[in-house]
Amino acid sequence: MKSISLLTIVLAISTSANADILVEDFNSDPLSVWESGWLGQNSNIQNYNGLGDALPGIYLWIDDGDGIHAAGETVEIAFDQAFGSSLTSFSIDIDDVYSNETSVQIYDGSGGIILDSILNINSGYETISVMSTSGISGFSLFNSNSQIEGNTKIDNVVVKTSRVPVPTTIWLFGSGLMGLIGLARQKTHA
Repeated sequence: MKSISLLTIVLAISTSANADILVEDFNSDPLSVWESGWLGQNSNIQNYNGLGDALPGIYLWIDDGDGIHAAGETVEIAFDQAFGSSLTSFSIDIDDVYSNETSVQIYDGSGGIILDSILNINSGYETISVMSTSGISGFSLFNSNSQIEGNTKIDNVVVKTSRVPVPTTIWLFGSGLMGLIGLARQKTHA
């Protein structure tokens, strides 16, 4: 009976530590575009107005950091491999200011396309969302008639990750191991 109780507690703790929901919504002070910072830290995405800099506004002007800014250039945002492989869902609000002909693609952990769509933006943002069991490696935007970087803004980027933070994992493993050792000692003394 004691082993079932210990197992139940360990499973309850590990289940609650299994998923993180990360939000980058750029809704704070306009002088601080990177509200939480996880998006910039785990991908090649940059602010077109300067890495980390902000002009007034509560959104990010998208840039992939390759230095090419032209109509017809594909903007490719890639997540770091370890981070991307842990993603189970991805949602982003996109507003292409100068065109309604921007295509968006989102890729799973192996680089396969899980969403291929033309944005339907008449006024304001369009929300794009996907789920994946094999991770999400990134997304790209393309418009043959307009420059994406500096003309396309994003907001409300939300991901769900299945990764367990290392300190939590170590604590869970250690407490489970100590519990098993304690149970073994009880049985040998009984």
